Amino acid sequence: MTLLHPPTIHEAALARKALTKSLDSLDSEIDCLRDRLSTLSLEQRELHASLGSYRGLLSPIRRLHPEILQEIFFHCLPTAHSAVVSADEAPLVLGRVCSRWRRVAHSTPELWASIHIAVIIPPHQSSPEVRQAIALRHAVAVWLSRSGTLPLSISLVDPDFYPHRSQSPTTIMNDQIRSYLDLIAPYAHRWRSIHFTAFRFHLMEFLNRFHTSEVPLLESLHIDGYSYDTQENIIPAISRPTNILQAPQLRVLSMPSYPPHILKSGAPLQNLTGLIITDFCSSPSQETINILGLCPNLRRCAISACSGLWWGNSYDPLPVGPVTTMIMPKLQSLAILTMVPQYVKKLLKILVTPSLRHLLISLVVRDASKSKHLYDTLSSFLRHLIDPLEELDLTYDLSGNPTDILSLVPELKRLSLTARPIVSVLGQLSSRTHDPVLVQLTPSNGWRGTPGSQAGDEPDAPTCLCPKLEVLRYVTAKFSDNELLDFLHSRTVDHRKHNASHIRMVSVHFDREAQDDIEEMDLDLRKGIEVLERETGVRVDCAYNLLKPCQEPIFDGPTTMGYSPFDGVPPMVASNTDLVIETDDYFGF
Repeated sequence: MTLLHPPTIHEAALARKALTKSLDSLDSEIDCLRDRLSTLSLEQRELHASLGSYRGLLSPIRRLHPEILQEIFFHCLPTAHSAVVSADEAPLVLGRVCSRWRRVAHSTPELWASIHIAVIIPPHQSSPEVRQAIALRHAVAVWLSRSGTLPLSISLVDPDFYPHRSQSPTTIMNDQIRSYLDLIAPYAHRWRSIHFTAFRFHLMEFLNRFHTSEVPLLESLHIDGYSYDTQENIIPAISRPTNILQAPQLRVLSMPSYPPHILKSGAPLQNLTGLIITDFCSSPSQETINILGLCPNLRRCAISACSGLWWGNSYDPLPVGPVTTMIMPKLQSLAILTMVPQYVKKLLKILVTPSLRHLLISLVVRDASKSKHLYDTLSSFLRHLIDPLEELDLTYDLSGNPTDILSLVPELKRLSLTARPIVSVLGQLSSRTHDPVLVQLTPSNGWRGTPGSQAGDEPDAPTCLCPKLEVLRYVTAKFSDNELLDFLHSRTVDHRKHNASHIRMVSVHFDREAQDDIEEMDLDLRKGIEVLERETGVRVDCAYNLLKPCQEPIFDGPTTMGYSPFDGVPPMVASNTDLVIETDDYFGF
């Protein structure tokens, strides 16, 4: 309404009272709404929290049938070694996700059919390792009880190469290791693969404990270790008519410490497809050659040769003069593990392996004048191959150049190179500080081959060594970061231009002088590698070994500093299974 005159005192009071009442009403309503909003916000937060668990219940993986979940779990197991007893590794880690996964995992025998037991031996009864050892033995017992009736693959390894300080080097640990052996002994009738390695254990106890009738399923047997057994102890154990080496299904055998006695063991050598033996002669012994001659079906073989002859009296040397060659038509993998050049040279002249696909060999020669003879012998051996060699693990000295060897294997897909410095007569290392092999493996450097190699004048001829290479492992590398980046770029981004295969994995262990600025170099190298990994999918692993001037590379041995469930597993397998060249560790097949 329109006021025609100023409000009276009474009218003004009434107006003020009406306004105040309206404002109080609005303020009261706002306060109520704020309280309601606070209550609703609290309910909203509580609802969101509860919905999280409901969303988990509605997750697609919860709708999977147990059989599908079991198959997924099975593919979580390691393939390069037996499953380790670790809460952070499959299968144990699978049971830590939820109660349903735990029930499924514990009721799936396939997950528990393999186990790697890294033995824990306490130095004394009051040490903390006592509780660890008790817990480990309990875990092993429960583990094996879940395996149902399936064949078992077991590796039992005492990784303690060096005794504890409180023990003398010759302390025998039969009592301590026997407690672990007792855990797996009741399952002998289900053993399929046994890998037993102990360094302070009388192995004759293992050989005497089991006989043929107890291991009907045994296919692979590896017995290794530094034993204090004498020939008088071993010969009766290994010559028993029912010894474990006569298992009817045995196909893979490793007895590195006692090769002459394999002939006396009655082992079914004619059935073997895998064999590892050790020869203590500087030249292939007659026993070793006889064993190989009795294995016509051998597909994988590793021969370790030592120059020490503490058992030399039991070996017969090969006759002086020409030796008849031995044809092994089915052999696909050969490892010659020795630093005795004469042994390598002699064995390569004896063996004829037309189907060989994988070769591990050392070309380290202390006398540089003999280096050419060894390289020539290997070249002749490779030329007699019918099937192309696909995998090569080569150890060579920096005074030599293996490019002539690599030029003979154009179909090579996996290559492992270890360059070793040579100590001169005066005890000094060779002064060579650069290794040219990677340059020859890089297409952009324009390598056109050597006489008799795969490269020629044809327009499509490869412009590098090993054009089909897919996996490279380089140990004690002596080349620059730029050379590595050039190799990676030419083998990934430009591989088609150079008529070369796309490299998939590269592992490099650099040797660098201590004064080099490793951090700055590593940063630049990493940036380049990250770009290539992102753009091409190549996988690259780099590590550095810092050297003082004129210092020989240090290869760390095993230690007793701490315990790991991976103890006894080969380092490359434990750290990076994808980069393992497909040799199955040579010792495990």
